[in-house]
Amino acid sequence: MWDAGLAAIAQIAECVETESIDCRFSWVPAYLHTPVGVSVDEDAVSKLTAEADAAARLGFDARFIDRAPFGNLPAVEFDGQARFHPARFLSALATRVGGDGSAISEHTPPTAVETNP
Repeated sequence: MWDAGLAAIAQIAECVETESIDCRFSWVPAYLHTPVGVSVDEDAVSKLTAEADAAARLGFDARFIDRAPFGNLPAVEFDGQARFHPARFLSALATRVGGDGSAISEHTPPTAVETNP
């Protein structure tokens, strides 16, 4: 699951750069924190610390921090995440589909999955 997410971010970043897409793409940290408005106890901090340690052991750039921005709450910080405007990104990609066997389809459920297309 994690690898798929990282691969997706890398592919989006590559498309943005290769196609010069203006979708406000930037590399940012992401935060997993305790719920806003819920008192923070030792158990919550312990769970976040364990989550950060587990993610770091798996090779992800993650660490426990005492205070996350915008919430001032204990959190796990994950570096190497991305922020972009998905509608701008998809709109730009759609304009680059030039036919020649390519098409964009909506409301089309998958009928098969190929592991090595």
